[in-house]
Amino acid sequence: MTKMISGLLILFLIGCGISTPAPDRPYSSYPSTSQNTIQVESLKFFESGDNLPKTDQRTYSASFSQNTTRYVYYQIYAKNLLWNTRKHSVSITAKYYKPDGTLMGSPVLNYDILSDWEHINLWHGWGWKEAGYWEPGNYQVELWIGSDKITQNSFSIVADKKPPLKADSSGTIEFKSLKFFESDHANIIPRDQRKYDTTFSQRNTRYVYYEVGLKNLLSNVRKNNVLIIAKYYKPDGSLMGSPELKYEIPADWEGTDLWHGYGWKEAGHWESGLYRVELWVNNAKFGEGRFTIGGNKSPLLKTTPSETDEFEELRNRKRGNK
Repeated sequence: MTKMISGLLILFLIGCGISTPAPDRPYSSYPSTSQNTIQVESLKFFESGDNLPKTDQRTYSASFSQNTTRYVYYQIYAKNLLWNTRKHSVSITAKYYKPDGTLMGSPVLNYDILSDWEHINLWHGWGWKEAGYWEPGNYQVELWIGSDKITQNSFSIVADKKPPLKADSSGTIEFKSLKFFESDHANIIPRDQRKYDTTFSQRNTRYVYYEVGLKNLLSNVRKNNVLIIAKYYKPDGSLMGSPELKYEIPADWEGTDLWHGYGWKEAGHWESGLYRVELWVNNAKFGEGRFTIGGNKSPLLKTTPSETDEFEELRNRKRGNK
């Protein structure tokens, strides 16, 4: 008999289900306790988007590509310890740990199990609708019922080798680096005092500046006028803004670092989540980076963000100077 539980959406989590499983080798097993009504015999992972594949079409793995991974589903095969006794519900807390060991999230997932189900498959996914947001590294997943850990396993996100983003289509600049820092607009933090990061506090963040390092491919030829379009994407993937930034690079500059800020004069307006910034020249993307705004309990003020009134060359490197 095959049973299905309708999808469940919590935070970035999607989909959960139950079905008659195929035999599988256990990944990890913990003994049952007085408060546990199931005993996990295996835990494995698969990747999917919004359209969940059938169980016989899933590709299970412990390693996933950063470029193509959207949601990472865990799937457990468990024995129903109340089989032929009574219907019951289980409340499972899934603790996801980042590669640095910090807690990524701990959603509570509830499942109803009928008395005539001797064994069950349960699955649930966590991630994003679009690929590219997972950080590379090893992720640990622990499943808990109450104060008892019922199983654990890990999966890895592998960074793929991407084609290098070098010159723009006109061949006038070459991308070298991209990093972020926080500052206000009136008094931009001096370079030796800037704290470059990819995570910023929602409560304290005003403008998030990007700083891009460029190589001038027209060095010692002529001055280089570039028009850079910076596309800021919100955590939900929608376009936040695309300001156009004009720079004139003198002919005797071998390279330069440029910065530009986007945000508000006062803190508290940024929504929490992962933001993406793409840099475009002549209809070609030549640089990309991401930063995160951490959530807190301060109220969000709904206003329109703005770019800084000025942008300027941070450092002018003449030929021979480092």
